[in-house]
Amino acid sequence: MFDPVCKFLEATLRQVANKLDAIPTARTKSNLVASAYILLGLVSNQALIERILMRSILEESATYQSIIAEGRTKGIQERKKQGIKLLLRALPLKVGSIPDPTQQKIRMLSIEQMDALSERFVSFETLQDLDDWLSHNCTD
Repeated sequence: MFDPVCKFLEATLRQVANKLDAIPTARTKSNLVASAYILLGLVSNQALIERILMRSILEESATYQSIIAEGRTKGIQERKKQGIKLLLRALPLKVGSIPDPTQQKIRMLSIEQMDALSERFVSFETLQDLDDWLSHNCTD
């Protein structure tokens, strides 16, 4: 019973793809392919949808690019959150208790500053080493 449903869905997807291929404007076509891809993903197999609707066309669409950009932004935010959390757990093991104002400075670091501190803090011996690094590498 499942096989006839799959065959019907595949035939319908091919009809949709043919209609989309007939659209002359690339941007409109890409946006419609992206919309169809997202909606069809709710009811169908992703591999089948990609094969028929051509993933390369989808990747050109504004909708797809927007979704990817949002994912990247969220990934960067999560990386920073986890990196700061790790630094705030590891630094006290090297330099002792970290005062709240210093913790706040660490929370405000950019990704690049966080990466630099994570490479450098292993050489710190005192809280003053951390404060000196923050003074030289961070602007308020």
